[in-house]
Amino acid sequence: MSKIFSKVKTQFEALHCYPDAPEEVAFLRNKHRHIFNVILWIQENESRELEYFMIQHKLKGVLNLFEGKDLGATSCENLAETILEMARNTYPSREIRVEVNEDGENGCLIE
Repeated sequence: MSKIFSKVKTQFEALHCYPDAPEEVAFLRNKHRHIFNVILWIQENESRELEYFMIQHKLKGVLNLFEGKDLGATSCENLAETILEMARNTYPSREIRVEVNEDGENGCLIE
């Protein structure tokens, strides 16, 4: 049987750095700005009992903690873990996937 997922997307602006960046990309050790794009998938059923807007409001509530902030060495993976934890607490017993990327390019997917 196929799985159905609701999908919501949003973004936020923040600063971060990668203190242990390899020499080839040493510039990442310095604080720099990104637009972090977030996509959240939550397993659903055919009746879609979770309205997209409801999911997005919860997601934006978490992201308000990061918006416009200096996140230090926080990575896309760290952000995805935080969002995944919120989603698991809010929507227990559902399969959840989270993608976080920088500027629509590089990032991660966590399940």
